[in-house]
Amino acid sequence: SCLRIPQGQGSKSEPENPSVFATTAKSGIGMVALNDIFRVHGNQIATPDAISLSDQSFVLKAGGEYTAEWAVIPVDKPDLWAFVNAARRMTDVNFTMKTLSAFLAHGESTYVWSEDMLRNFVTRKSANVISKSLYGGTWKGRLPQGLAFHEVLKNPKSLAYYTDARDRINKLFPDGSVKFSVYYHCFIDVMDESLEKYKDCRRIDAAGNHMAYSLEYLKLYVPTLENDFGKEIGKGIDIRLDDLGVTAFYWDEYNQSRGAYTYATNMWDGCSADIDPGTYKISRLKGAVHLLSLPWLKYQIERITKRVPAYFNGAPFSRTLANLKIECFTETGSINNCHRMVLYTPVALGDHITEKSEEDAYKVMVNALNWGCLYAWYATSVIPTHKTLTEYMFPATPIELHEGYIICKERILTNRSGLFGWGDASDFEAHVYDRDGRETDEIKVAKIKREGKTFAEVRIPEGYSVAIVRDQTAPVAK
Repeated sequence: SCLRIPQGQGSKSEPENPSVFATTAKSGIGMVALNDIFRVHGNQIATPDAISLSDQSFVLKAGGEYTAEWAVIPVDKPDLWAFVNAARRMTDVNFTMKTLSAFLAHGESTYVWSEDMLRNFVTRKSANVISKSLYGGTWKGRLPQGLAFHEVLKNPKSLAYYTDARDRINKLFPDGSVKFSVYYHCFIDVMDESLEKYKDCRRIDAAGNHMAYSLEYLKLYVPTLENDFGKEIGKGIDIRLDDLGVTAFYWDEYNQSRGAYTYATNMWDGCSADIDPGTYKISRLKGAVHLLSLPWLKYQIERITKRVPAYFNGAPFSRTLANLKIECFTETGSINNCHRMVLYTPVALGDHITEKSEEDAYKVMVNALNWGCLYAWYATSVIPTHKTLTEYMFPATPIELHEGYIICKERILTNRSGLFGWGDASDFEAHVYDRDGRETDEIKVAKIKREGKTFAEVRIPEGYSVAIVRDQTAPVAK
């Protein structure tokens, strides 16, 4: 999954990056699982002697058929990024990313902040989509996840919490340049009534217990096109689009939530089971949450994206959803989580654990570039005093990712020195940022012309970064 294993052996099960790669002194070879079931079930394994992809959960009905698909990708140098970029081209994921998101602080941003403060909060982050979280009221003292949100909105004060925030954003940005969204999650519900009402939709663990997210009342369910929970939680999408009038859509943990499987006896997906590794006997059947919900997820995502821009937490677990070309990011409690995004939309969400200031946020931006990733804002408590590197990140159509930089058709972002260009005579302007994330003119980026090609000669100290913005009148390199 693009994580290095210095000891030479290890394994992961990572649907967001279902790959394995090995090198010799002069070359490399990798494999990527492609079809939905293989990606969701798959294990990526390295030993001192071999790399492998395996599916240790697959079962086939008598008389059934199944085709597993994977790609073998050789590269002519021992370079992980050569493999990454070959895999990205093969899976056609170099599409344009347009969304730079930020989360909006709670009630004070709507009812206390001045217009200048709110405008500066958005523009200094260079965000074009703002997301509001579920803090407009509680249900029996609980955060109103799931169907409880629908009930909370029956209180006019709670409804106004979201519509007032929407109206304020629309007033400050009447040209529509900044969109407004409200958090959505499809697997969690906190209502006591749901325990019985949606009993056949519950997520069940191997011991037969109804699973919870973290706190015991945050119960997990599995939405499908056929079941009642899927129909009711899907109404939350219409509430946001129609009643709240969102102009963008943010969907958290859309692939699955807190683990991969349910052992509910009525939720076998037709292909998953626990299998004894010694006897190959089936221990028990189970259902992969992503596969069970996949038709429902695809239907909902398609109808959302026909109406508004949307963005999602996590790279798609399945080829079915990856083919929708949706914009996604990964959370970065650990910056190495960026490995999950290098085979899809390379965007890192800010670190909710360490980011306490705009300087902290800038360090995460710089570190994300070590994975070839761009950045989206997380911490609502970070109130910038100036614009920073995000001003020149989007739109971005990736051409290649590398350790320390990303080359896009529109721009190149780098945290290290070197010669950068698009292989043609494209002109550009360069913006250098110091260790505090402030643009500086103390370091210049020279333009070098060689054999009809133009390069940016970047020479920066550690902790600095550069945005090289391409002249959009130039021909596009392929």
